[in-house]
Amino acid sequence: MKLSILGKNLVESIHVDSLSVLEDIGVFIDNSNALKILDDYGCNVDYKRKVARINSSLADECIKATPKVFKLYASRGGRCFTVGDDNTYFNPGSAAIYVYDYDRNDIRKPITRDLAEFVFTADALDSMVFQSTAIVASDVPNEIYDSWRLFVVLMNSSKPIITGAFSDKGVYEMSRMISIVKGEDMKHEPIAVFDVCPSPPLKWSYITSQNIIDCVKLGLPLEIIPMPSPGSTGPVTIYGSLVQHNAEFLAGLVLAQCVRRGSIVVYGGSPCSFDMRYGTVSICGVEALALTLSYVDIAKYYGLPCHAYMAISDSKVIDYQAGFEVGVGAFLAVLKGVNIVSGPGMMENESVQSLEKLVIDAEICSMALRFRELLDIERDSEAVDVLREVGFKADFLRKTHTLKWFRKTIYHPSNIIDRLSREAWIRGGKKDIISRARERILEIHRRHEVEPLEEDIERELLDYARNLLIKHGVDSIKADKLLSEARFKR
Repeated sequence: MKLSILGKNLVESIHVDSLSVLEDIGVFIDNSNALKILDDYGCNVDYKRKVARINSSLADECIKATPKVFKLYASRGGRCFTVGDDNTYFNPGSAAIYVYDYDRNDIRKPITRDLAEFVFTADALDSMVFQSTAIVASDVPNEIYDSWRLFVVLMNSSKPIITGAFSDKGVYEMSRMISIVKGEDMKHEPIAVFDVCPSPPLKWSYITSQNIIDCVKLGLPLEIIPMPSPGSTGPVTIYGSLVQHNAEFLAGLVLAQCVRRGSIVVYGGSPCSFDMRYGTVSICGVEALALTLSYVDIAKYYGLPCHAYMAISDSKVIDYQAGFEVGVGAFLAVLKGVNIVSGPGMMENESVQSLEKLVIDAEICSMALRFRELLDIERDSEAVDVLREVGFKADFLRKTHTLKWFRKTIYHPSNIIDRLSREAWIRGGKKDIISRARERILEIHRRHEVEPLEEDIERELLDYARNLLIKHGVDSIKADKLLSEARFKR
């Protein structure tokens, strides 16, 4: 079963209108390298205004050149995952600049130790099939915020990674780390997807457009993340913002394919609702959800792998709002067949990560994935025979049909979800979901083991990270301390 929002006719109208925007208005690209690449492929480029008008035939050609599916690999162990079709993989939300400190009941700036603990915990959560560079550690120079996040993930997890660079040098520094881990297989067995974001409306900055060029040259998969907000940074109607969203995506796609045909590009997004009462944005607003589900329809029409920020919350605490926003997003994502879903653990409009919320969200994601499996219903004549045999007795527990199928049919969540009797719940201390989540975190910290890097690879990765720290002004004593904290310790 797959949820469908836009019909084919409406998708085609959005496609045609997006192409007309690219031809008539164009996109602003603050990067002469990118403008020259597009110029060489026949785009109408105004270098003075930094505007490129992209013709429809080139856009269509580039859509067709983009792989419909690709494989994303673990950093060690050889496991791989097919991204595309209607497969869904969850990963934590990315690039939080704060962490929610439950003991203080407040947010604070994160440090390396927070990121290491978060990544280690996510590595143990089965529904978080991919990792993300989830937290920006504030205790390293800001010039290496992006590469340091990737380093900490590589030290604490073997899962594939959703990441991104913050600077024009970041892609090369991060690709060096990937090449240390994967060697010559880096291009053929990618372990990371790099997010790049246009600036609405219809703009690509120097850094993000250069990130596209660098990623393609290095063979790194891209995920393009337009971010329209209806009535604020995009047209107020859903249709208008979809046209803008798609035009921004296609501009990035065309640039990537003009650098190298056949480059992996994921159709992503992070649209927001704009609350005109308070001047705030909401990633979980109903307008944002409508935009997200609709642009995924466009991605499916193109046959491209897709991404969305869902299973996320705008709440500032772990409360009822956080639960229902994550639940709605997770279930819609799996019903829609979104391939890469970023968001679990995140709060407050993509700015805060919470360890407790991550393990709760992971349970919600597990339930959503299981729900989709249950919808693949097939005829079961044996069940009808059992019904005839039992009749009105409600005596199914003793039947061989039940013994045969109940483990495959009945989903048993972890103890984070309370299904005890009231008496058993009272005997257990009347624990709420956050208390149970904290117990789960402690259990992970005691028992989980991360698949290690080979010794020579780890040594080379540590040396590279140490040199990077020292290059950017960190003294050797502090550098060694940061390297020690980059690996989670029980």
